[in-house]
Amino acid sequence: MNAAALFVPCHRILRTDGTLGGFRYGLPVKESLLAREAASA
Repeated sequence: MNAAALFVPCHRILRTDGTLGGFRYGLPVKESLLAREAASA
């Protein structure tokens, strides 16, 4: 995985209906990043 992907907030983009859209590294990675951010907030 490209380490820069962890720092660029493109994983926070949602579809207009509020669901998760695609992510270059897959939806499981996107969900993991979002969960990690939520836990640290």
